[in-house]
Amino acid sequence: MGVVGRRTASSMFYGLIGRIASTLIAFGGSVVLARILGPDYYGLAYALIALPQSLVGLVDLGLNGVIVRFGSRNEWDTAIAAAFLRFLLVIAMTMAFLFLSNYIAYAFNRPYIIKYMPIVTLYFFVYSLAMMMEAIVGALGLFHMTNAALITRTAVRVSIAITLALLGFGAISVVWGLIVGYSFETLMLGSIAIYKLRSYIVKVFNDFDTLIRGVRESVRMIAPLIVNIIIGSVTSPIVSTLQVRYASNELLGDFNVSSNIGAILDGIAGVIGGSFTFGITASKDLEVIRKSFIRGSMYITLILSFFVVGTIVFANQIVAVLYGSAYSYAGPMLMLQAATLFSVVFGQYGAFLWAVGDTRLMSVIGIVSTLVSLGASVILILKFGGVWG
Repeated sequence: MGVVGRRTASSMFYGLIGRIASTLIAFGGSVVLARILGPDYYGLAYALIALPQSLVGLVDLGLNGVIVRFGSRNEWDTAIAAAFLRFLLVIAMTMAFLFLSNYIAYAFNRPYIIKYMPIVTLYFFVYSLAMMMEAIVGALGLFHMTNAALITRTAVRVSIAITLALLGFGAISVVWGLIVGYSFETLMLGSIAIYKLRSYIVKVFNDFDTLIRGVRESVRMIAPLIVNIIIGSVTSPIVSTLQVRYASNELLGDFNVSSNIGAILDGIAGVIGGSFTFGITASKDLEVIRKSFIRGSMYITLILSFFVVGTIVFANQIVAVLYGSAYSYAGPMLMLQAATLFSVVFGQYGAFLWAVGDTRLMSVIGIVSTLVSLGASVILILKFGGVWG
């Protein structure tokens, strides 16, 4: 088995275990939280975390891909420089998010959430750092550690959220749970990364020229994608803002419920797609990369079909049994969400282009698809409302 096969198999094995376990924990926690909070507070919780999650692209700008690409090939000078650049972006975006908190609350048509915005900003900060740490440790090939951290983070954040909800803290319980969980993951993976890469880190930061070369190489890699990334990163917050602004908390609660169930499918799709990315980027042989891309896309389609069709058929029954009759619109929403998972297959083309280094074509495809998606989202949201659109 070649380097691509070993990386893909290892990532998929540990990824499936970690993702399934964490998804089941999160799913069980969502059922409890949804019943404790009710549609109104559960929808407000979704409104509070929607924007931070959609803004994470602006602190990435493709740098996680650079970290994975160069780290997987043991070119850590460049990978560490990319991580440093990304950390600076996290700091800058966190400060901007805090400064704009009041405007965000009014854009959401929910001025009463202003008091929660400092807490939401803290969540944005630790969430952004955790995503970077996952990329670094994943590039090291320590998939068992990334998935152990994932399981632990999920268990911690669910436990904290349920405890605070039972104590009467309402929607903000969910945010505090996320903060504690992602903080734990960041510290755990960060400690591993620093220990494993300590010699590279010392080398990069003791040699200014090495750091600058790494930053330049990182910028060179993402430069053709900048327009695409910025458009995509801006599009997501726009859609999230419109979604929250033109939907009631109750409908957002239904959407949150359907998304929780859909997270099981997302988890499976994410593991399969992510494993493919970590595997394919480990090779420099174009023919190996092409064959791996074709096989991977075929297997992804076959695996996803089984889960998507089953979810569409039994969506209403699943929602009713788990969450009760209060979330009456969650079933139809789940059907729509399940069908969209096939987009993961198309997304693997991005991993292929990363592996061959054709970021220019990635940029063109990304810009076109993002603009089409944005236009359709805005039109549908304005016509059918924040959730259904």
